[in-house]
Amino acid sequence: MNRLLTIRPEATPNIVIVNHADAVLGRDDDLLHAVAAWEARTPEAVRLREVRRSFVEQHPELYGRR
Repeated sequence: MNRLLTIRPEATPNIVIVNHADAVLGRDDDLLHAVAAWEARTPEAVRLREVRRSFVEQHPELYGRR
């Protein structure tokens, strides 16, 4: 995460993809727990996720959702 955030500070993990990776890799939710721990230390990440969620809901045509 640190390397990614150096390049793109506003980046947040895609929970759907992290959940899928956890299942495929058989990580027993380790990856989801790591993201949750990171978010607990980074309240701004939670806020950014909500901003993105709101944008997607306001512009479903951009994401193939109608």
